[in-house]
Amino acid sequence: MIKFQIPNPRHQTNPKFQNQNNYETVVGQGFCLAIYDVTGRMVREFSRLTVNGERSTIVWFGDDDSGRKLPSGVYLIRLETDGFKKTEKVILLK
Repeated sequence: MIKFQIPNPRHQTNPKFQNQNNYETVVGQGFCLAIYDVTGRMVREFSRLTVNGERSTIVWFGDDDSGRKLPSGVYLIRLETDGFKKTEKVILLK
């Protein structure tokens, strides 16, 4: 099981996830974290990332894939790994 935590609201977002069972952890397992605006448009993607242990942290500074700062608002953060998908809502404040 993966625990997914997002501080909300934040000026920057620090999604944290932790595998709760070491036996289910696959070192080197790939995952993707994508951020969508409320219209469903993907604004930022962290792909081809690798879990190197029990804990991993990604920091999102409220920018899109081009590095432009996004406006304040509601965003959806989607985490996908083999056999696991979870979406969380976050409020980005400027």
